[in-house]
Amino acid sequence: MADGNKSGGVVVGDARAVPLSDAELGRLILDSAIDYAIVTLSAEGDVTSWNEGAERILRWTEEEITGRSSEAFFTPEDNTQDRMREEMREAAETGRATDERYHMRRDGTRFYAQGLMMPLRVEDATRHGAPAPTGFLKIFRDQTQKHEAELRVRELEDSVATVLRASGTIGLYRFDPVAGIVLADASCACMFDLDPAMLRKGAEAETFFARIHPNDVDRVADEQRRTSEAGGHLDVTFRVVHTGGSVRWLNTLSDLGQEGGSAEARGISASCMRIRSGVMIDVTERHREERMRTAVLEVSDRLRELHDPDRMAQLAAEVMGRTLDLSRAGFGEVDPDGDAIDIRVDWTADGAASIVGVLRYTDFGSFNEPLQRGQTVVITDVRDDPRVADPAPLEGIKACALVNVPLIEQGQLKAVLFVNDDRPRDWTQPELDFVRGVFDRTCAAIERVRAVEERKLMNRELAHRMKNVLTIAQVVAGQSLRHATTLEAGRTQVVARLNALGRAQDMLTDEGSYRTNIRSVILDSMEPHLSIPERLVVDGPHIELDEQQVLGLSLAIHELATNAVKYGALSVPEGWVEIRWTLSTDHAFHLTWRELAGPAPEATDATGFGSTILDRITGSYFGGKSALRLEPDGAVFTIEGRLKTSGG
Repeated sequence: MADGNKSGGVVVGDARAVPLSDAELGRLILDSAIDYAIVTLSAEGDVTSWNEGAERILRWTEEEITGRSSEAFFTPEDNTQDRMREEMREAAETGRATDERYHMRRDGTRFYAQGLMMPLRVEDATRHGAPAPTGFLKIFRDQTQKHEAELRVRELEDSVATVLRASGTIGLYRFDPVAGIVLADASCACMFDLDPAMLRKGAEAETFFARIHPNDVDRVADEQRRTSEAGGHLDVTFRVVHTGGSVRWLNTLSDLGQEGGSAEARGISASCMRIRSGVMIDVTERHREERMRTAVLEVSDRLRELHDPDRMAQLAAEVMGRTLDLSRAGFGEVDPDGDAIDIRVDWTADGAASIVGVLRYTDFGSFNEPLQRGQTVVITDVRDDPRVADPAPLEGIKACALVNVPLIEQGQLKAVLFVNDDRPRDWTQPELDFVRGVFDRTCAAIERVRAVEERKLMNRELAHRMKNVLTIAQVVAGQSLRHATTLEAGRTQVVARLNALGRAQDMLTDEGSYRTNIRSVILDSMEPHLSIPERLVVDGPHIELDEQQVLGLSLAIHELATNAVKYGALSVPEGWVEIRWTLSTDHAFHLTWRELAGPAPEATDATGFGSTILDRITGSYFGGKSALRLEPDGAVFTIEGRLKTSGG
């Protein structure tokens, strides 16, 4: 083996090493490189040799191609431009010429090749300088599959970039820290609210970065410095502020490229001078949706900690206002006629005034009818909406765009949630869903609190009523039995009077309140004693009586009606009863029971329990006095007092 190496090469095939000449070794190497076309050319460019790789790639045999011009495997377009001879000239002058281009096969098909051409020279000791080439060596390889794959990837990338840029949600930029210049496309310029033509040519970085929100500037600068020094990938989200004050959320993704200039001349680290190229993505909607999801969870958690409806409404208004960057948000209760709204709480941004108080919808537009039908009112610009005849009142309270969400209970409009923006705004469906979600959760939480409070109040009221009823029942039973002439008569009076109390209690329970209409008290108390309704005349304004007044008046009417049926006007066919009452503006109350066309009354026991109720007890419930007197047509009973309630 050692001896074989001295001869210039060996062939391994049997037990002995066979020496090869240099020509034989060279030919063996050429024929073994079957993945490469290796061609020698004369000084004029004619083919002088052709290896097996060239035959495989170009499909000419060596015999077919030898002596022909190398233009045979150049494309017609390149031959028109004399590319073959230009390549030979460059190789002769510089020692090599590289190329990447399409070439022609014997059958006329094309393939893409990466190639290298070098001059062949013969040394001449008598000549000064490099001798003229005696020929050329051209080596190239078929790269068609790789090249076309790269083209397809590039086309796909270009198509995707074009679509993304057209969408306006992604932009491209390039930042040169040495020159202090930013170049960006139109999408990126739009995100920063800058002139696209200016950024396309290159704008000062300060102009570009001045748009970054003051609260985010330091964070962006620190992250850029850190990734530049560490050579890392920049991924940071921040806000930019447009001229009109609107805020957009952007995410930048970038990598470092070549140096932007001499770092040493600037006296700073070379890593900080690298040009940064990347994309800018508008993530405003995505960020806002994330904020809305977080805000809904925040409202739900914090509502559980509150027990005051106004504070709960205030919390919801504030969360909605800050999350959606509004000028105002709040809640209002709607009066029964559906026009006036009593705004209990609202949240306002800087520069917007509170509108807490009573407002009328008709002062701002025709929103009432759709709200009454349970429809959400959405207005993007009050200046262009047909429901707003005059936008000035709304613009005056910084409500250039608005949403009103109704709360309907038992078919009636009860409350409205409102959100306002001081600029025209295209409300998105996720925003409307967010507003409705917060409203529903807040209403449900407030309703739970009110239900608990009402339950506590009802329990206290029930206990209070039971004590009152039991006390009165004890007095009725004791007094009735004390004044009865027989046990049976006492039992009858007790049962009748307790029934009167029961009916009074039923009225209070049916009303669901401790106050009841005076007319209902009188009619219900008279019903068991009156077979012909026309024999009773009732006249007076609407007055609400409290629990004690209801019970006292019920007992009084029961006593009067019992006596009228037994001895008075209702004991004869032609008799009848008038009950009239009045309430003056200064709350003076007067009620009269008068029996007409009845028999002349006989004197009664003034010390009986019925007389006690009529003369001494009933009037005290009305803050005054009561009295019973007998007139020729029958009994006359009066109450004179003062009521805290007002007439209707």
